[in-house]
Amino acid sequence: MTFHAELWSEAIQGYNIAIKAVETSRTWAKSESHRQEILGKSIGIYQNMVQACISAGQIEKAFEYSERSRSKRLVDLMASYNLSQGEEIPPKVQELLQQYEELQQQINQERQSHKSDNNRSETRAIWEERNQKIIFLEVQKQQVWENLRREDPILAGEIQVNPLSLSEIQKLIDHPNTVILSFYTTNNDTHIFVVQQNQINLHTSTGQGLETLQGWINLNWLLPYMNDSQKWETQINSILRELAERLQIPELISQHLQGIEELILVPHLLLHQIPFAALPTGEYQEYLGDKFLIRYTPSCQILEFCQQCDNVGTFNEISLQYGTVEDAEDNLPCARFEGEKLAKMYNISPENRLIGSSQATSNNYRQLAQQVQVLHSCHHAQSRLDNPLESQL
Repeated sequence: MTFHAELWSEAIQGYNIAIKAVETSRTWAKSESHRQEILGKSIGIYQNMVQACISAGQIEKAFEYSERSRSKRLVDLMASYNLSQGEEIPPKVQELLQQYEELQQQINQERQSHKSDNNRSETRAIWEERNQKIIFLEVQKQQVWENLRREDPILAGEIQVNPLSLSEIQKLIDHPNTVILSFYTTNNDTHIFVVQQNQINLHTSTGQGLETLQGWINLNWLLPYMNDSQKWETQINSILRELAERLQIPELISQHLQGIEELILVPHLLLHQIPFAALPTGEYQEYLGDKFLIRYTPSCQILEFCQQCDNVGTFNEISLQYGTVEDAEDNLPCARFEGEKLAKMYNISPENRLIGSSQATSNNYRQLAQQVQVLHSCHHAQSRLDNPLESQL
């Protein structure tokens, strides 16, 4: 009611409380299915919050919540995998990790006991006492985490993923001529946050909301791709041209991207399935990939995680080892041509090239990834729209 009445300050305050409750519930959930269920039901809260902030003129806050709304599941998975690799951990850090885990177990036990007891027989005093105990344990756990962050900030970020502020995200931009373009679709519009090292702007494609844009992508791009590949191939150019018009790419470039050389793209929902490099710019036969260097990231949290774990920077460019994985299913002849050209350009040795299904096995792939700092993959992948975590190379 507050949202529709355009009482933006009240709406923002209310949605902030609701989002904190959602995120707390997510940390309490033990099963992955329950976590996903909580996230799925909360999408509308984040969308309304983003729209309320924009309507109130609070662009920075709108961007922070749009980033916060993106599922943290992927960065959680990456962090957990990194944490389980068993690198040697200093004794003090190990002790803090153990304290953190013990407190988490106590919290879980208290919550489980709270649920299993007959709540009808509890007095309000008992109920409040139990809640206070959980709150006390949570405060202790957070203090341990703060101590851990002082000792090892990367490891701390891996066991507890916190939302990033605008200033933290801006620090991820490594060049003054680079921008983050973060897309976010609400019920009515698609907003594009243009983030630079020292400023943020907003470009809105009015009227391109969930049905009018995301539904259109599903109907005209994804369904033909899955069900009628010949039809999909014949309409690639026209669909991408219309999508560029819907997103107002020429206006975006002229108003916000003058002097920019590189884009870090953060797509939203079905825009993850779009090859942005192939979107026309409005100039004669020019595409986005002709005009800009392009990087993709699922979220700014993933960008931060990759930068923290990036070991390539410890090598100079001359000493970098390159590898390729080419035509892994023996049905992409041009992939071998691509690999051959790269091998000549970067002097890649034959043992660092996996060519065809006999060489490009998963075990060989993993071994090569351990040996090189730059790995170029030219082969098929599968995007599972029904279960994204099952997507694979």
